[in-house]
Amino acid sequence: MDFSLHKVFQIIKRRLWVVLFVIILVCGLTAAYTKYEDKPVYEASSRLIVNNKGEVDMQPLEYSEISANIQLIETYKEIIKSSKILDVVVKKHPELNLDVKQLLESVNVSSIFDTQVMVISAKDKDYDKASKIANAVSHEFQTQIPSIMKVDNVSILDEAESTIDIRKISTDPVLTLLLSFVLSLLLAAGFVFLLEYLDDTFRSEEDIQNVLNIPHLGTITKVKKQNVRPKRSQIAKGRQVDSTYAGVN
Repeated sequence: MDFSLHKVFQIIKRRLWVVLFVIILVCGLTAAYTKYEDKPVYEASSRLIVNNKGEVDMQPLEYSEISANIQLIETYKEIIKSSKILDVVVKKHPELNLDVKQLLESVNVSSIFDTQVMVISAKDKDYDKASKIANAVSHEFQTQIPSIMKVDNVSILDEAESTIDIRKISTDPVLTLLLSFVLSLLLAAGFVFLLEYLDDTFRSEEDIQNVLNIPHLGTITKVKKQNVRPKRSQIAKGRQVDSTYAGVN
């Protein structure tokens, strides 16, 4: 189907009510969901440092040791999110009311670039629960790492506190509505062009010539009903005039 820019505007104008209906419907549903269903999500974090505990003397660490510890962090990230750690956390903390899959989705492990510090973060709709998850995973990882790696080199720098540093993670309602508007506009445009594609009505002489490949011979003007059948008052008036003329003659 070949569309010129002018024809595109004509199609949209002809079915403007469809576009407006889809936009109002989608944006309205999005606004209602954002207001009543989209609950805030909180994030709590605890920080750990990877460093050999046995090195209690005042000798500075060599660069090779620090580099090795930094490389270990990538391994530790995978260990933290393994069933070896998460299974134990779920069993030891039934008050969290989470299974392993839910716990895995809640926990995120990251590292501060070029340092020996790891960050274990947990997300939940309840900040107190998020802090408990982060602390539980951190402590269990610290407990299990000596038996897993045969080295005791993880210390907890600070735990997630349930009373301070509350971080709220929530979607921006304005951005959400803007995205829903753009999406609804694209959806409405697609639906309008689909209707136009399925519509086989001839709307112009050009359509007839292009589709049927026949020449245009003439145009039949649409005649209104009132122009074809005169009203009774007009007929009666005409008869009265005729009678008048007949009497004069």
